[in-house]
Amino acid sequence: MRKYDIPKLLLSGENQGVEFKEAKNSFPKDGMKTICSFANTNNGLLILGVSENTKNKDFYISGVNDPDKVLDELYSLLNNPNKINRNVINEESVEVVNIKGKEIVIIPVNKVDYKDKPIYLNDNIASTYFRQGTGDFRCSQEQINSMLRDSAKESFDSTLIQDFSILDLDTETIKLYREKFDNINAEHPFSKLDNEQFLIKINALRRDRKDDKIKPTVAGLLIFGTHNSIKEFIPHYNVEYVLKEFSENNRFKDRVIYDGTWGEDNLFNFFYLVIEKLYLTLNDNSNIQENSMNRIGISKLRIAIREAFINSLIHSDYKSEKGIMIIRYPDRYIFTNGGTLRIDIKDFFSGAHSDPRNYLIQEIFRFLNLCEKAGTGIPKIMEAVKESHLKYPNLRTELDSVELTLWDTSLIDNLDIDNEYEKKILELIIENRFITRETLEEKLKIQQKYNFKIFKEISGKTSYR
Repeated sequence: MRKYDIPKLLLSGENQGVEFKEAKNSFPKDGMKTICSFANTNNGLLILGVSENTKNKDFYISGVNDPDKVLDELYSLLNNPNKINRNVINEESVEVVNIKGKEIVIIPVNKVDYKDKPIYLNDNIASTYFRQGTGDFRCSQEQINSMLRDSAKESFDSTLIQDFSILDLDTETIKLYREKFDNINAEHPFSKLDNEQFLIKINALRRDRKDDKIKPTVAGLLIFGTHNSIKEFIPHYNVEYVLKEFSENNRFKDRVIYDGTWGEDNLFNFFYLVIEKLYLTLNDNSNIQENSMNRIGISKLRIAIREAFINSLIHSDYKSEKGIMIIRYPDRYIFTNGGTLRIDIKDFFSGAHSDPRNYLIQEIFRFLNLCEKAGTGIPKIMEAVKESHLKYPNLRTELDSVELTLWDTSLIDNLDIDNEYEKKILELIIENRFITRETLEEKLKIQQKYNFKIFKEISGKTSYR
């Protein structure tokens, strides 16, 4: 059995992963809603036998009079498909703990696999809940639809699009893709094929066995499609890039959104246009080969940016209203895509397990050497973070979106700072976001008096205080 620090949990109060219920004599009526929410979101503890002091806004142990009776009620509900569509509780993980003569019941609820979502109540899929803060909230229809798409056996991007054809794909995009393909894959047998056969080989097109017609896959349409055809099939489709100044204002210095001036806004064109813009925002002194897409000789930070970008494209839920949004601030890159994270955050950063939402999009980009085998992208990002002494990336997950933030200290080189100590101090501040004077003096081996003088110099040159 796991050991829980009950006093600490009581002191911390309810949060995203902890819910207290009184449950003195019976299982609480709204307890199933909390179980449903935890299962659809990110794990949690439902603790019975704890009451709230409404006056002081704190929690205390009130106890469960008959834990066996309360648990029997819980298990009866969990095994009734009319109450919940799937039993999400492991009975062996449930604990009854005696604290100073009063018993509490600890019920761990694990997040279910995306293939088993949504978890809902009362035989009504509209009664699907998610956890946010200290509350359990009913999911929107769009959030439910996103879960249903993820749980489908066939990935959305492998679906054949009825009534569409190769005419819905942009010939200029196909030409550019094939040029890159030929440069990277010298003397490849696919290079000798005509466009239709080539696109079939890379799974952008496929023959429909029902009517023997050649039709685009969703992946093919997204990567090669014309704007009008993509929007006809996916009305909410949107890809956007913004280069912003400091986050205190909404002004932008550059923006990429479909306006007809840069070709069709398919994923291929969007990626190659925006990745070069992102590279130009880097102050990078590494020796880069002329073909900046080539994996050989590229700086680690460029690789990290590319991998984060590709990661958003292959994991996005394109039927979501969120779309793809890339924002470059002076000190960070933010990559946002629709769709929830399908693996644990721990697995995301370790690369131990990868489960792309769009297998065919991944494969089509892999032909251009833009992504390697599954699970290698994020470790490359973390390698760049470590070697460049950057702040650890932020990952924010919602039920319908994922936001990855990569921090970048190269803005220091764009400031009017020549003093090496000043640069080192700024690097430490940006890396840690907070650092004491004593720590700076110890790390940089400088005296207090000199340290204070440097701080005054930095304050006059930057917005850091």
